Amino acid sequence: MIQELITAVEEKNNGIRNRKFFAVQDFGIEAEAPLIEAYKAHKDVAVRQYIVKTIGWVGGEKTVQFLSIILKQERDALLRGTAASSLGILGDKSGVPILIEALKDENETVRS
Repeated sequence: MIQELITAVEEKNNGIRNRKFFAVQDFGIEAEAPLIEAYKAHKDVAVRQYIVKTIGWVGGEKTVQFLSIILKQERDALLRGTAASSLGILGDKSGVPILIEALKDENETVRS
């Protein structure tokens, strides 16, 4: 069921895509691994942004590390900014040093 909802990344209708991603959030931690895999599988920035937003709400033991990697390695500033926002939403104290480091990013989108 989770995997079916995650296929929402292919949905062209934004309203339907939003509803499916909200439904994924209801699965909580169970959705973490499929979301990470979906991120790796897609190259479209808008799709990846949806995934990063969703994983921030879902959480899980690998989420801080996953978002940290995006902040450190992703070239796209929009994705780095979304990762920083998701890390803040997650509220895990281990993410604080990563967010402090993100404040040094050259791009204002990431810093804000």
